Amino acid sequence: ASFSPDGTKIVFLTDDPSDSDGYWDIWVYEIATETFTCLTTGNSDLDIRHGCCIRADGKILFSAITKRKSKLYVMESDGSNISLYGGSAGQQQYFVKSRP
Repeated sequence: ASFSPDGTKIVFLTDDPSDSDGYWDIWVYEIATETFTCLTTGNSDLDIRHGCCIRADGKILFSAITKRKSKLYVMESDGSNISLYGGSAGQQQYFVKSRP
């Protein structure tokens, strides 16, 4: 799990027990409103199980397996615009460990 830089949100991974797709999803918990929002919904192209964090600009960085290779992705804080982090698919990806 990772806190947003302003301390208002927590982003985390979980396997939603209410669905049977077998995929983990990225969720956001908004502390002030005590609400949970799922940002990904069982995307079979991205096997998300390896971690996520909120960057200083509010975007969410996460790792996923695609075609049996781990890659780093970034998306907007609302779950839109998922893209490969660092450029084209041919570039080597580097993983970031979030700090507590």
